[in-house]
Amino acid sequence: MKAPEGVVAVTAGLSLGHTTRDGKTLSEWRIHQPVRGLALSAAAIRCGAESRRCGGGHLFSPPNQDLAPAYLEATVQYLKLYSDLFGPYPFPSLRVVENFFPTGFGFPSYTLLGSTVLRLPFILSTSLGHEIAHCWWGNGVYVDYESGNWSEGLTTYVSDYLYKEMESPAEARNYRLQALRNYTTLVPPAKDLPLSRFISRTDTITKAVGYDKGAMVFHMLRRLIGEDAFWGALRDIYRDRVFQAASWDDLRQAFEKRSGQFLGDFFEQWVNRKGAPRIRLEAVRKEPLGDGWSVTGRVDQEKPFFSTDFELDLETDNSRMNKHLRLSRRPPVLNHRARRRSKLAVRSGRHSLRRLDPT
Repeated sequence: MKAPEGVVAVTAGLSLGHTTRDGKTLSEWRIHQPVRGLALSAAAIRCGAESRRCGGGHLFSPPNQDLAPAYLEATVQYLKLYSDLFGPYPFPSLRVVENFFPTGFGFPSYTLLGSTVLRLPFILSTSLGHEIAHCWWGNGVYVDYESGNWSEGLTTYVSDYLYKEMESPAEARNYRLQALRNYTTLVPPAKDLPLSRFISRTDTITKAVGYDKGAMVFHMLRRLIGEDAFWGALRDIYRDRVFQAASWDDLRQAFEKRSGQFLGDFFEQWVNRKGAPRIRLEAVRKEPLGDGWSVTGRVDQEKPFFSTDFELDLETDNSRMNKHLRLSRRPPVLNHRARRRSKLAVRSGRHSLRRLDPT
């Protein structure tokens, strides 16, 4: 791209450099991989420190030059994390580019962040990694939008959520609980939509469905088929589909192949149907029994019915017990004996997607 002097252009691929001559700045790039449309960003900006492993330099304006070392270090760490998880980084370079708009975009081989966004304290540990993960999911393996956009839910799960899980079980639980809160409060049942109809984030409803519900669906799938099958299937999808479009059905087949399980019902319920179960405890009774207590109850759900696993906590004065139950059309019955007076609670923020009670 030829532009006025000092205006640098960035696009996908490998930079061949920026040269200025006769009042013009020429930005040259070589693109080897097929891309879905060619994003181009240009502004009067100068190169920062050169990346040590990415093959390109981050582009920050002078007021933000002090941020370059931290961004370079974080970029290297994210590249290592995702290369180990999914396979080799698919592009010849990776740059973090400053934008004068307050954006956070992930394009093939570069990430576009706003000037004010760059200085937010949480960007290095969250949003930067999210956009880099898109180099594998969305910009590496393309989305077949006719069946819905799976990449935002998956990218959210392997970035925002995974970072919390790596931090501690408590942080991971809090993240899942917040995802359930977002879905419950931001998506009225009358305006809900299935993941197969989610294309992009346009408002709070589509964000809560595509990102929060999408991430929870991948979490439930991981727990259903196990660690080896889940991460192995993602590596298979990336290896077989890089620079090709993949649909929800393509993902299903890869997870089925790795796990040896039929997952048609799972994907039909969580991807092609809208909504999530709303459950409640009914007919809970606590009666003295010998030197302890008998606790009984029934777990009901509102129509339309869902089949899913969930967890129920039984709390006493000095202990807590967890029960795994299967939710379906026929409400499961709970029968438990405890040595002390107990209380029952459906545990929120655990591992299953559901609509929370308003209280």
